[in-house]
Amino acid sequence: ARCVEVCPPGTHPPLGSGTGISICQECPSECETCDSSSKCLSCPTGMLLEEGVCVTGCGESYYPDKGHCKPCDGECRTCSGPGPACLTCAPNLIYQEGACVSSCSRGYFLSPSG
Repeated sequence: ARCVEVCPPGTHPPLGSGTGISICQECPSECETCDSSSKCLSCPTGMLLEEGVCVTGCGESYYPDKGHCKPCDGECRTCSGPGPACLTCAPNLIYQEGACVSSCSRGYFLSPSG
């Protein structure tokens, strides 16, 4: 054991500042680095960071971007990237050219098949 100013990768400083010895705590097993026992800051290669958790694939309403899962814009249920890049829409909305709208724009017609 040795005294360090910064906890090494895979560990984080203990929460709170109590008396006695402060020992670097282990990160969750899926994290590369973390700032607490429940929040990852970075993930190993092949994993993506989503809301402080390392995952193998982004959840609904998120898209992968440089090792992170970022939220889709607006009312997308799923998307391929930032901006108007919806693939599917939230309930009660209609897909139109990458965006989700409440009704078709002028010159567009509602198709009953997705």
